[in-house]
Amino acid sequence: MTSPVRTGVIARPKVFAALSCALLMVILSACSSPGSSASGGSASTSASSPGVKAAQAVAATWEKAPTQLGLTQPLKAAPPSGKTFVWLNCELSACAQILVGVRQAASAAGWNLKVVQYQQANPATVLSAFRLALNYHPTAVGLSGLPEAVWSSIIPSYKKAGVPIVAGYVGPLALNSTVIGNISGPPDGVKTGQILANWFIADSGGQGHALNVRTDELPYLKTFSDAFQADVQKQCRSCSVTNLNMSVADATGGKVNSAIVADLQRNPSINYVVATEGPFIGGLPAALSAAGLSGKVKIAGENGDVENLTDVKSGTEAAFTGASLHIGGWQYLDIALRHAEGMTFNPYDGIQPKQLLTKSVQFSPAADYDVPANYPQQFRKLWKLP
Repeated sequence: MTSPVRTGVIARPKVFAALSCALLMVILSACSSPGSSASGGSASTSASSPGVKAAQAVAATWEKAPTQLGLTQPLKAAPPSGKTFVWLNCELSACAQILVGVRQAASAAGWNLKVVQYQQANPATVLSAFRLALNYHPTAVGLSGLPEAVWSSIIPSYKKAGVPIVAGYVGPLALNSTVIGNISGPPDGVKTGQILANWFIADSGGQGHALNVRTDELPYLKTFSDAFQADVQKQCRSCSVTNLNMSVADATGGKVNSAIVADLQRNPSINYVVATEGPFIGGLPAALSAAGLSGKVKIAGENGDVENLTDVKSGTEAAFTGASLHIGGWQYLDIALRHAEGMTFNPYDGIQPKQLLTKSVQFSPAADYDVPANYPQQFRKLWKLP
């Protein structure tokens, strides 16, 4: 079992001090050097200060439900039927949710869908999955989660075969004629980090101390954590951020909550917990209660699942953004379709719809954030389908 990397509060370091460590963590082993942490200066920030008022305005804006996708340009023509898309599917619940959207989109486009399994916890399996996918002579192949360094060795084979790869949820990625897309790429992670930072500043009146629960081995998640920390540092001099970096093995193995409890017991000034992935902290309110810490912190984060969002409704968790994974599944096909038609396109396929979900917001807890609810019709219109 790996141990979490904990850091204390120090004065305003550079946000990307742990970048070199993160780049080495491509085989999903825990980094042994401490991550970065941040604290504001000594100047006070009152709840009525311009910075807090600005954060309140930003947070309020993101509480409004989105009505449109981040796409506006239609295809040149309706998709030709009979093409094949291969989805490399991992064992995590997020991959299963993306697959729901991929199935919907492939059916709408009239494409065949093949699914090849691999394990995020065993990165070597993704190379076998990539090789198997080529046997289906696909028009494109999609995958989620693992950083490019894990599977970059397969790119020459795909270039030779003329098969494009549409990645997603992988963090920063080198795009080229073979790796053509990055769904929910860095712009999404940065934007979500900024949304939660503004909520934290506003909710704490510019005086909060957040435990930034990170999983930097997955660059997609690191982007959010970095952006949250950077935006708090930039906007709130009296706010503090302490980092808790968990390995993927611990994050998916139920080790996060005990590490959070331990940090809160060591540092009672922490009054917020901000998670990089909602499912990683499932059951945290109960764990806090068992440790005598019930009501001591507010819990927030990105990619809230049905448990997190149900807790938001009940008030035991405070704020989450939803994970638009079904919409992400459609975006994989959208990139593949645009590439097949020789179009110029945004490799991120537009920033995904986002909303800050709090107890005061009207929403229904679900495993996936399907807003706007008519997203299939919006995609069909973009694809020139009836």
